[in-house]
Amino acid sequence: MSSAAIFPQRSSKDPSSPGVRIWNSLILSFAGHVKPNGETIGDPKNVFLTNVAKTYGWKPKCEPFELLPLIITDWYQKTAIFELPDDIKNYLVDISDPEYPELSELKLSGMRFLQLVP
Repeated sequence: MSSAAIFPQRSSKDPSSPGVRIWNSLILSFAGHVKPNGETIGDPKNVFLTNVAKTYGWKPKCEPFELLPLIITDWYQKTAIFELPDDIKNYLVDISDPEYPELSELKLSGMRFLQLVP
Protein backbone atom coordinates (compact mmCIF):
# COMPACT_ATOMS: atom_id res chain seq x y z
CA MET A 1 0.00 0.00 0.00
CA SER A 2 1.60 3.24 -1.06
CA SER A 3 0.27 6.71 -1.59
CA ALA A 4 1.43 10.21 -2.28
CA ALA A 5 -0.27 13.55 -1.87
CA ILE A 6 1.28 16.71 -3.26
CA PHE A 7 -0.08 20.17 -2.49
CA PRO A 8 1.43 23.64 -2.82
CA GLN A 9 3.12 24.71 0.39
CA ARG A 10 1.17 27.01 2.67
CA SER A 11 2.72 30.44 2.96
CA SER A 12 4.54 30.82 6.26
CA LYS A 13 4.18 34.60 5.86
CA ASP A 14 0.39 34.37 5.74
CA PRO A 15 -0.90 31.47 7.88
CA SER A 16 -4.48 32.27 6.85
CA SER A 17 -3.69 31.63 3.19
CA PRO A 18 -5.64 28.76 1.65
CA GLY A 19 -4.06 25.38 1.53
CA VAL A 20 -4.75 21.76 2.31
CA ARG A 21 -3.90 20.45 5.77
CA ILE A 22 -3.73 16.77 6.69
CA TRP A 23 -3.89 16.74 10.48
CA ASN A 24 -2.72 13.14 10.97
CA SER A 25 1.03 12.68 11.27
CA LEU A 26 0.62 9.09 9.99
CA ILE A 27 -2.11 7.69 7.78
CA LEU A 28 -2.57 4.76 10.14
CA SER A 29 -2.44 5.72 13.80
CA PHE A 30 -4.26 4.74 16.96
CA ALA A 31 -6.71 6.97 18.81
CA GLY A 32 -6.08 8.04 22.39
CA HIS A 33 -9.00 8.31 24.80
CA VAL A 34 -8.83 9.71 28.33
CA LYS A 35 -11.17 8.08 30.83
CA PRO A 36 -12.79 10.15 33.62
CA ASN A 37 -10.22 8.76 36.10
CA GLY A 38 -7.38 10.13 33.92
CA GLU A 39 -6.29 6.76 32.50
CA THR A 40 -5.55 6.73 28.78
CA ILE A 41 -6.87 4.04 26.46
CA GLY A 42 -4.89 3.75 23.23
CA ASP A 43 -2.09 6.06 22.13
CA PRO A 44 -1.53 8.96 24.57
CA LYS A 45 0.20 11.08 21.93
CA ASN A 46 -3.01 11.11 19.86
CA VAL A 47 -5.42 12.32 22.57
CA PHE A 48 -5.60 15.82 21.03
CA LEU A 49 -6.18 14.51 17.50
CA THR A 50 -8.79 12.06 18.82
CA ASN A 51 -10.66 14.95 20.42
CA VAL A 52 -10.46 16.94 17.17
CA ALA A 53 -11.98 13.98 15.30
CA LYS A 54 -14.80 13.80 17.86
CA THR A 55 -15.44 17.52 17.37
CA TYR A 56 -16.01 16.83 13.67
CA GLY A 57 -18.51 14.05 14.36
CA TRP A 58 -16.43 10.90 14.81
CA LYS A 59 -18.13 8.35 17.07
CA PRO A 60 -15.32 6.15 18.42
CA LYS A 61 -15.73 2.84 20.22
CA CYS A 62 -12.98 3.83 22.72
CA GLU A 63 -10.98 0.64 22.18
CA PRO A 64 -7.22 0.34 22.79
CA PHE A 65 -6.21 -0.20 19.12
CA GLU A 66 -8.82 1.92 17.37
CA LEU A 67 -7.66 3.54 14.14
CA LEU A 68 -8.13 7.29 13.87
CA PRO A 69 -10.00 8.66 10.87
CA LEU A 70 -8.10 10.97 8.55
CA ILE A 71 -8.75 14.63 9.31
CA ILE A 72 -8.31 16.95 6.34
CA THR A 73 -8.88 20.68 5.93
CA ASP A 74 -9.46 21.59 2.27
CA TRP A 75 -8.61 24.70 0.22
CA TYR A 76 -11.73 26.44 1.51
CA GLN A 77 -10.77 25.77 5.16
CA LYS A 78 -13.55 23.21 5.57
CA THR A 79 -12.45 20.34 7.81
CA ALA A 80 -13.84 16.83 7.45
CA ILE A 81 -13.08 13.36 8.77
CA PHE A 82 -12.67 10.27 6.62
CA GLU A 83 -13.02 6.94 8.37
CA LEU A 84 -10.76 4.17 7.16
CA PRO A 85 -12.42 1.11 5.60
CA ASP A 86 -12.80 -1.97 7.80
CA ASP A 87 -10.48 -4.08 5.63
CA ILE A 88 -7.56 -1.82 6.58
CA LYS A 89 -7.67 -3.55 9.96
CA ASN A 90 -6.06 -6.55 8.23
CA TYR A 91 -2.83 -4.58 8.55
CA LEU A 92 -2.95 -4.87 12.36
CA VAL A 93 -1.02 -7.73 13.94
CA ASP A 94 -0.68 -8.99 17.49
CA ILE A 95 2.83 -8.56 18.88
CA SER A 96 4.33 -11.72 20.38
CA ASP A 97 7.64 -13.54 20.72
CA PRO A 98 8.03 -17.28 21.40
CA GLU A 99 11.05 -16.58 23.62
CA TYR A 100 9.03 -14.14 25.75
CA PRO A 101 5.51 -15.56 26.20
CA GLU A 102 4.70 -12.86 28.77
CA LEU A 103 4.78 -10.35 25.90
CA SER A 104 1.50 -11.82 24.61
CA GLU A 105 -0.13 -11.07 27.96
CA LEU A 106 0.29 -7.34 27.26
CA LYS A 107 -2.11 -7.67 24.30
CA LEU A 108 -0.10 -5.31 22.09
CA SER A 109 -0.87 -4.65 18.43
CA GLY A 110 1.10 -2.99 15.69
CA MET A 111 1.09 -2.30 11.97
CA ARG A 112 2.06 -5.04 9.53
CA PHE A 113 4.42 -2.66 7.78
CA LEU A 114 6.80 0.09 8.83
CA GLN A 115 6.57 3.69 7.81
CA LEU A 116 9.76 5.04 6.31
CA VAL A 117 10.43 8.72 6.85
CA PRO A 118 13.31 10.47 5.05
